[in-house]
Amino acid sequence: MDLSPTCCGVLLFTTVEYKIGDRNGCIEVTSHPFKKVGKINYYSVKCDCGNCFVMQQGNFKKSLGKYCIKCRSKAQTFYTKETRRLRHIWCHIKVRCYDKRNRAYCFYGQKGVFLCDEWLNSFESFRDWALANGYDNSLTIDRIDSNGSYEPSNCRWANWVEQARNRSNNVFYDFEGERIIQVELLQRYNINCQTFLSRIKKGMTLKEALTTPVVKQNKKPRITTK
Repeated sequence: MDLSPTCCGVLLFTTVEYKIGDRNGCIEVTSHPFKKVGKINYYSVKCDCGNCFVMQQGNFKKSLGKYCIKCRSKAQTFYTKETRRLRHIWCHIKVRCYDKRNRAYCFYGQKGVFLCDEWLNSFESFRDWALANGYDNSLTIDRIDSNGSYEPSNCRWANWVEQARNRSNNVFYDFEGERIIQVELLQRYNINCQTFLSRIKKGMTLKEALTTPVVKQNKKPRITTK
């Protein structure tokens, strides 16, 4: 026996009648219910894109009722591309915050860094926040307060330089009257981190380590004897 809301064209369990102005996703009810076929209620509805059409009552609160046909095809294409990476990010946040076996747990869950209930219980809430707050495939999620949890008021999308500026273990240098983190200093003078640290270890001053030109050594070709 089919126990779905509609069985053989007859509405079985859906008894709620919607009012003018009720919304689901991009769809808004614009009329009182009317009968079109048998005992099934229908509504005139309007999508945010301006498309007006008639919808069966049983479909209004389903995923089918969130978009018109035109917007649904656009949304499916968009979310397929964006959601894959976002879900990966969301899953990894949960793992490092709650899985004690994860290597990163000591830096997150063990220090009291968790996901807010809204995001923990709903990937869709996390996805919608991300897409509405500057998400891009080139960016990663960053906590504004590195000691705070993952929640809308404490998170942003940042590139690797912005992420590095916000780390709790940043190395700072006082250089030419400015206090600056190491990663930004290296980027400004276009010098490799390994080269920089090697020069500092050899006793160079900070200015020398940053400004001394890198000398490329030409390797001598091997001479082989027969």
